[in-house]
Amino acid sequence: MEVSLRGYQQEAVDAVINYLFKRKGNPLVALPTGSGKSHVQAGIIETLLTKWPGTTVMCLTHVKELIQQNSEKMRLHMPNVGIGIYSAGLKRRELGYPVTFAGIQSIYNKDVAPPNIIIIDECHLVPKSGQGMYRHFLEKILEVHPKLRVIGLTATPYRMRGGMLTGGKGKMFDSIVYNLSVDRLIEEGVLAPVKSAPTSTEIDTHFVGIQAGEFNLKELSSAADEEHVTGAAIKDAFHHGQNRRSWLFFCVSVAHTHHVADALRRAGVTAAPITGETLPEDRATWIAAYKKGDIKALVNCNVLTTGFDAPETDMIVLLRPTVSPGLYVQMVGRGMRPAEGKADCLVLDYGGNISRHGPIDDVVMPVESSGKGEAPVKFCPICLAECHLSLRMCEECGHEFQMEEKDLGKKASKLALLKSQRAINKHDVTSISYSAHKSKSGYMTLRVEYWEGVMSVASEYICIEHRGFARHKAEKWWLRRDKYIEDVKDVPKAVTEAMIFTDDLIMPQEVHTRFDGKYDEVVGYLF
Repeated sequence: MEVSLRGYQQEAVDAVINYLFKRKGNPLVALPTGSGKSHVQAGIIETLLTKWPGTTVMCLTHVKELIQQNSEKMRLHMPNVGIGIYSAGLKRRELGYPVTFAGIQSIYNKDVAPPNIIIIDECHLVPKSGQGMYRHFLEKILEVHPKLRVIGLTATPYRMRGGMLTGGKGKMFDSIVYNLSVDRLIEEGVLAPVKSAPTSTEIDTHFVGIQAGEFNLKELSSAADEEHVTGAAIKDAFHHGQNRRSWLFFCVSVAHTHHVADALRRAGVTAAPITGETLPEDRATWIAAYKKGDIKALVNCNVLTTGFDAPETDMIVLLRPTVSPGLYVQMVGRGMRPAEGKADCLVLDYGGNISRHGPIDDVVMPVESSGKGEAPVKFCPICLAECHLSLRMCEECGHEFQMEEKDLGKKASKLALLKSQRAINKHDVTSISYSAHKSKSGYMTLRVEYWEGVMSVASEYICIEHRGFARHKAEKWWLRRDKYIEDVKDVPKAVTEAMIFTDDLIMPQEVHTRFDGKYDEVVGYLF
């Protein structure tokens, strides 16, 4: 059976292969939940084995369901390739194959022949320092194979407790080579939209402390596991979810999970609690019943985040406040799989997560600072550089941010779960000015300013001289406007060269911007 990759999946594969063959370092691919990372992984392996015969690849992840899923997709792509599985959960310990799919818990302390390539699925789980099973295993491999290349795949290119995977001390990955937007997947029908609705109450976290970068679990459980909160959530669920098929609840603790499930059952809802203590056979039975529609609600604690696939889920209830932007994105992402008859997924957020983190495709997250604690950052939409939240300009490319105006009266119904849900402003363009801009880091960028009469309405920075994702965006931008070239190799490689040819560029009739609370971002054009 021949498998064809979707357009964006092939783009991701090409980006990884080009990076491996042209640059040093370890590439990272950011693909939203539901985009088909297992097919991208298989495509990367297939290309490597075709271009570089004799390559050995090991694919690491942390749950047996992903090991099984990833290996099955690989078999579809290359039916004749030798594939081994090393997983205690799957009761298989197979080594010596060109491709091995392994559970990190099963293999981290084993002596194995070093592969040429290691691919880590859900790589945001790799810790930032030299500790943990992933680090232990990789360091052993690097001792005997220092030229090892590591490829990362994730929906959240930052750690659960803050910081980009491509930055900071002890980073494993050097560059995000492909970053796919949620909007594109929704437009192509690959993902279902998500939206929020107002809730009748909110969990009070004012007196909950922070421990190791997350809410103190004991204190959080006491704050969340309140009868009035549970009662309000169930009442809201009945109100908003009466025409929705499958409800997924996220809770704080095992006890909290059982309390919510019990309350749902008393209200006449078929519900099952799933925690780390749930027997494997019960977990499998209840999930299967949920997918069939025989169980209305699944109530879970720290289980159904990554690797859980139930497209029928069309309402998510967040009774789990979190400081982690990664966990927040993973929880909401469980409802974005498309299904027949499913228009969208509704999110009821009782934990203040949307207001704390922002839209799932534009989160604000903490990162390591030089002092004590963590500093909030935003990411430049042009070059993906980390910038402190207080900065008015990206220090890498010069993109100008607008400062956020806090509105403490915001309700969940008014908060966007996706950037695209924010209002778009359209401006007529009567002229454009181009100038060279030098950032503090020394990079030159092309500053493009759009004018409506005598008024400047928008500006953006085109990263002509950057590499990776920022250069890719610059090439697409230039090819759309230059009426004399058709090949990416003809796009100027320096800002001084670009300035010579700006008269050849087509001027859009309109420029579209979106203010997201932090900055005005140019998001579209009308030509």
